[in-house]
Amino acid sequence: MRRFLAAILCAALLCMAASAETFAVSTGEGALLLTDAGETLTQWGEYAALYRLSGADCPEERALFMAAPVLSSPPEGAETGEAARAYLLDARGKRLNDEMYTTANHIPEAGVAVVWQGEWAGAIDETGVELLPCAYGGVIPDGEGGFLATPRASFAYDADGYPVSARLWHFGADGAATDTGLDVQPYLYGAFSDGLAPVQVLTGALWRYGYINSRGELAIEPAFDYAEEFRDGFAAARTLEGKMGLLRADGTWALEPVYDDIGYLWGQGDAFYALRGGSVEILERETLAPRATHTFEYVDYIYAYEVDGALVIAVADGALTAISMDGEILFRGEVDSLSISSSFIARTGAAQRLVCATGVWPEQEYYLTDLRLRPVAGPYTSIESGLWWKDGEGRFLVCDYELYEETFDGESYTYPLASSYVYGVIDQDGNEVLPMAWNTIQYLSPQRYWARRGETWSMIDEAGNVYFEISQYVDLMD
Repeated sequence: MRRFLAAILCAALLCMAASAETFAVSTGEGALLLTDAGETLTQWGEYAALYRLSGADCPEERALFMAAPVLSSPPEGAETGEAARAYLLDARGKRLNDEMYTTANHIPEAGVAVVWQGEWAGAIDETGVELLPCAYGGVIPDGEGGFLATPRASFAYDADGYPVSARLWHFGADGAATDTGLDVQPYLYGAFSDGLAPVQVLTGALWRYGYINSRGELAIEPAFDYAEEFRDGFAAARTLEGKMGLLRADGTWALEPVYDDIGYLWGQGDAFYALRGGSVEILERETLAPRATHTFEYVDYIYAYEVDGALVIAVADGALTAISMDGEILFRGEVDSLSISSSFIARTGAAQRLVCATGVWPEQEYYLTDLRLRPVAGPYTSIESGLWWKDGEGRFLVCDYELYEETFDGESYTYPLASSYVYGVIDQDGNEVLPMAWNTIQYLSPQRYWARRGETWSMIDEAGNVYFEISQYVDLMD
């Protein structure tokens, strides 16, 4: 029999003022909700898993968490093969209600959470009061206190029993339910922005994307092969001929549909890219005015992606070109020999650092570089990710491990030794912030990390202060 005994060594090792932040942390054998002062908001052994549901822009006092309890049997109502269900907790660790959900999506601007039990969606407010039962294929807040939803009872199925369409209903803030008359994709998804939401509508025997208003009425006719949400007055849409442009809210084209791809919706910078033939255009986000055009001659294929608002990477026939948001070419390379990334858990403004990897896993080398690919720090065995960036300062998670060889059918293969992984944190110049001596490091905030060394988990800051510790001891018994 295997018995796990947890000993909380110090629930609050430092005297601190009232907490401003709440974190979900895991020890591998259980999970806790902690404040940044080291106060425990849930009991050890109560939950097997915990994670934050709310985005970083949600006020801390309104943050919601999902908490999967330690269970000996599936909860009542759960279906075979269904993902584990969990409770919703508030920022103080209190359950919102007694219901358990498969997953949820907190929408702070609407003051609600869309929740699922199995494949069926519903909605609750931030105190746990049910607004819609989990009886819909999809639910979208309308921005005015009501919802657009596809009732389970309206689903239409094909001969094989698969859902193919559903009727779209509007549920007003006053409780009034209205059939919009639109047949849409059964598992409705999306969001309203600028008063409109993209939706896939069944027109005759064909599916087309259009836009609805908050009452579920068509505001832009379904005439597109694909459509994205609006942002700052524009939305990317693709015509039936396969060309993309930017729409205004009145349905007219702000940017004519002559492009093969547009990186508008998810872009982070003050400009965005658009592909046309063998050319990459850099356009101003606010005015749509062109900043630069770079043409790649005689290419068989080309694609592009933005790197965290700092630059655009264009790949043409395996050749990589980095272009600044001002349209300047920063560097070139080959995709087969170079990997570029710059992603952060939390970021304000465009980061001035890239993570560059060369070589073949697991013997590759990682470097921290500037935007022109000039090395700043390295080599490292791995730079796992950017943690945060703000005002020219940042943190990066680095990793080291030992290698071993195994032979199969006369061939030798090299692998990392799982037990040898160690992690540390460096700053934007490669200076050590946390030593490469931790078995696990989880970023919580710029002031807090959750880290494991051996059997002990600790909440620490960069100065080495410990706010909370918990150790696990394993006793093996026959």
